[in-house]
Amino acid sequence: MAAYSFQQQLDASTVTRISLEAAQPNIDLGVLKDLAGKTIILGVVGINDATIETPGEVAGRIRRALSYVAKERLTPPLIAA
Repeated sequence: MAAYSFQQQLDASTVTRISLEAAQPNIDLGVLKDLAGKTIILGVVGINDATIETPGEVAGRIRRALSYVAKERLTPPLIAA
């Protein structure tokens, strides 16, 4: 059973990159394992408040994602200057 109602359609779509915000509370990163073949753009810094994450918090979010997706399929978001 899919964690999100649209998950099967997303996996079947022709898009090759999917952005997921790992800093959001209660996000189920387990959905990553069902998105085989997609590159995951992983957001790891929360923007909903002024709290600055520690390097350990950011690294923890990346490690959690890596337990579901190969490192070759994981990429950080682009930062516009």
